[in-house]
Amino acid sequence: MAAVAFMHLSDPKTLRRKVRQYALTTHFLNELHDLLCSNEKYSEERKKLLSEYNAGQTALAAGIATSLSPYVGGGAQFIVAAAATSLTIIGQVGLKSWCGLQTERRQRDARMQEAARQRAEAMRQPRAAKPRAEIPDAAVGDQPD
Repeated sequence: MAAVAFMHLSDPKTLRRKVRQYALTTHFLNELHDLLCSNEKYSEERKKLLSEYNAGQTALAAGIATSLSPYVGGGAQFIVAAAATSLTIIGQVGLKSWCGLQTERRQRDARMQEAARQRAEAMRQPRAAKPRAEIPDAAVGDQPD
């Protein structure tokens, strides 16, 4: 599949490098998708990341609130809750969109790999000889005199 996308490259070393780069990128995106979007593989790591994100989010929200308070009017202590809520909503919407796109990509890649596997399997199978058309006896010369 990856090789097809890079068939225009004439140098075999460049082709191998591009295929390897594509495979590493795809593997990275698959693992990142599992970490951020699935519930099975990285549950402990995800809990740790979320706790670290929440601590960092507080500092970021405080910084945003401090920056905006002179322009919005009111103290930063009142704006920090809105900033934190907004960051959470933006993050969740963005993450869900990204997860959806990656899920679609993985499904498409799986379909393409299955199609390539079936084509390779079909190429390995010997081709059956086409049956010759039967010629009726009457056409061969057994016609009445």
